[in-house]
Amino acid sequence: MDCETIRNRHIADEYRAGRLSAEEAEAYEQHYFACDRCLEDLRFRDQVAGHLRADGAELFAEEIAATARGGKQAGSFGWLPTLRPAWAAALVAVAAVVLVVLVVQRNEHRSRLKDLWTPVAHPYVASELRAGVETDAFARGMAHYQDGRYREAAELLEETALTALDDDQVHFYLGVSLLLADEPHGAVRALERAVARMPSSALYQWYLAQAELECGNADGAVEILQRVGSTGTEYAAPARRLSERIADER
Repeated sequence: MDCETIRNRHIADEYRAGRLSAEEAEAYEQHYFACDRCLEDLRFRDQVAGHLRADGAELFAEEIAATARGGKQAGSFGWLPTLRPAWAAALVAVAAVVLVVLVVQRNEHRSRLKDLWTPVAHPYVASELRAGVETDAFARGMAHYQDGRYREAAELLEETALTALDDDQVHFYLGVSLLLADEPHGAVRALERAVARMPSSALYQWYLAQAELECGNADGAVEILQRVGSTGTEYAAPARRLSERIADER
């Protein structure tokens, strides 16, 4: 399943409504887990739906009451199909306003959070201990990484990660590469895999926190930063400083 198919067939809406077959739902999930744009689109739709669920009853109280008087189900937005054309147009207008407000607020908030900290590459030095373990793709990927070509590095490291499932370093450097290539959602997924394989690593958690922050997930970032800040590692002090900056921003 590709982005064009998802867009043309309104797959995101069908998925949220539970109208996809099991095979289609699985194909869509596999796609959006690997596609930042489609994942953001799904999250955005969930936000809009949540806003309408929270405020729709108040905005359309008169229509809900009219539907209830007519003996029809008024809960769970069952009243929407019965709206008069004028009210239907009003609902579309309200939804459009909600969309604009959410987009602006989300982008402004994410921009402010991103300005709090600038991620930098973690140094990599080829280790003799990895001799014989490194694939050609990994070696070329890390050469790109050292040259600052993070997107090219990520492509090769993703190839390596498919066969090096338990290699925490591969997932870590893939995550850092994606983070520095401005693909924070992919970075979070890769760094979570690295942390899962090496949960005691303050380094891995430090970069995961930065990726969460780049995604606009301040709560998730703070939770990780607090753990890192309580360690006796070199990442404790910067983790505490970043946590304080997030608190000040709020």
